[in-house]
Amino acid sequence: MTNAHRVIVVGAGFGGLEAVHRLAGAPVSITVVDHRNHHLFQPLLYQAATASLAPSEIAWPIRHLFRRRSDVTTLLASVESVDRHACELRLDDGSTLRYDTLVLATGARHAYFGHDDWEPFAPGLKTLEDATTIRGRILLAFEQAERQPDERKRAALMTFVIVGAGPTGVELAGAIAELARATLPAEFRRIDTREAHIVLIEDAAIVLRPDGRPVPGIAPAAKQEGVYVANVIRARLRGAPALPPFRYSHAGDLATIGKRRAVIDFGWIKLRGALAWWLWGFAHIYFLIGVRNRLSVALNWLWIYARDQRSARLITWRGGEVEGTAPFSRGDSDRS
Repeated sequence: MTNAHRVIVVGAGFGGLEAVHRLAGAPVSITVVDHRNHHLFQPLLYQAATASLAPSEIAWPIRHLFRRRSDVTTLLASVESVDRHACELRLDDGSTLRYDTLVLATGARHAYFGHDDWEPFAPGLKTLEDATTIRGRILLAFEQAERQPDERKRAALMTFVIVGAGPTGVELAGAIAELARATLPAEFRRIDTREAHIVLIEDAAIVLRPDGRPVPGIAPAAKQEGVYVANVIRARLRGAPALPPFRYSHAGDLATIGKRRAVIDFGWIKLRGALAWWLWGFAHIYFLIGVRNRLSVALNWLWIYARDQRSARLITWRGGEVEGTAPFSRGDSDRS
């Protein structure tokens, strides 16, 4: 397909993957560029951060996903710049790629509202590295509290603050609470982990739709955008008229807040409690990639449901520090 229309997709998240998927069979040659080698199922990232799932259960190699697509080339690289006039990308190794259509699907990262100095003390939750960092910090906080004789500092170590009360923030808060109140109490002698205090804060900016309602930063929105982009490319190749502007269709909200507890809002129906929890679980398992991952996650959840035990409760270290973070200190604890 040397003369095919060249499409470059930067980012292999939900939006990028959906665009590539919807272009299957089109007369195009696709190059996917990502600075990581895996696609991440971000809706369950918080469960890796709270020791419920292993990182390998929610991530898949990008090359493996496109192994049967001869029209797709995958590159592990970062984009340094875009030359719109020359229709060219410059990569981090100095090489360049020419394109006919460029799709930027890089997603979003956490922000500190102009206070980037907060980052060492408040990691975001967008990558596997973020998840293992948060997991290490949560578990290490309990370990340090077990050794802390000062009551005030012990209470600070067992106080967890989450900024952002969207689905991930709510689910992360619920998972930390369940970890503290159901999984850990019998494993510590000097502290009662059930006294952990979780604070959920929502100070967020939004993107508005034409009707004034916000577009949520969730996977279904990214996938709908990916479908729209693929349809735009197909229409251009056919010489068809331009498509109308993108309109987001909100299917509903699902969030779990602990074992046997979840909330579902589809507009026409609202559920909470155990039934909502089971529906939330089935929905997330359905959208996982691969039968092995679905079975693995389902078995992990059933084990946690029955025994309150989390199999991925490990603190990892690199160079004498919690992986991906600055070392903890008493001064850090005082800031909690």
